[in-house]
Amino acid sequence: MCNSDLITVEHGTGYLSFTPEWLAIAPAANVKAMFKLLQENEHRPGNAETVKRIAEAMPTLGRYARNAAEHKRVKSIQAAWAKYNGKNAPESKEDRKAALVINRLFKEKHLRNRPDYQAAWIDAPTGKMCATDGYRLYRFNRVISGVEIGKPLDPLNVAAVMGDMNGLEPLTPPTEADLKIRAALNRQCRENRPYDFGPGKPAAEVSCLRDLLQLFPAGKWYYNASPSPAGRRIYVIDAAGDALLLPVRKEADIAPGVYAPDPAPAEAEPAAELTPEQFEELAARDAMTPEEFAAALAA
Repeated sequence: MCNSDLITVEHGTGYLSFTPEWLAIAPAANVKAMFKLLQENEHRPGNAETVKRIAEAMPTLGRYARNAAEHKRVKSIQAAWAKYNGKNAPESKEDRKAALVINRLFKEKHLRNRPDYQAAWIDAPTGKMCATDGYRLYRFNRVISGVEIGKPLDPLNVAAVMGDMNGLEPLTPPTEADLKIRAALNRQCRENRPYDFGPGKPAAEVSCLRDLLQLFPAGKWYYNASPSPAGRRIYVIDAAGDALLLPVRKEADIAPGVYAPDPAPAEAEPAAELTPEQFEELAARDAMTPEEFAAALAA
């Protein structure tokens, strides 16, 4: 058995390594004790990969069983694993909502050009849970259950990216109603205009702002005053954590509160709904390029 087949649990005094076959043939009490050890040390960064590896091995454990008794034992182990996963599912309504928003970060198709910046992990220096998709960074004071924790992004320095937040200007957050109107007009006009906070202030994607409102409903909003639209980063600070959102690189075409669609030609047919592909294409026009994102982080 090569070393790459080994699954390792990181714990307080060292490491416990085993093969997928061990899960099927070891005494059930030993395997369940390992699950308990894993649960007690789930906050350790390396164990996120361990959970993933075990989950991948579980459906195929039956191939190691040689008789009916061993097949029964494998089913017992699989049931114990399902119970372990249940304990790690979101336990509160707030966690379920937060996990839904965070996990959606890694499914956005228009972010496929940022695969190296789509992850959730524990920031070792602070112990905070972080999540990013390359355009926004969330930092929570506790681990949100229901989110798959992976390895820390390297060489991303979270503290350097967030900055000291001194000298920020206050920003009035949009309401949910504001964002719904902007989204409705985008569909009607077949466009993807961002929400504009006003002259000299940032403009940002509607969906990103909605996520901030859901994750940090009581948060205080700020922005970094900059002569360049791309430099007007948005910050949200809340008792639950904080967040950074990179703005779109262009000034929005519609000022705050002026929600008037472009006039339609006479006798025009009603505008059709955008397909997901068309919407992603429009979103990409105002989204920062990977090079601009890297430059913003280095600024």
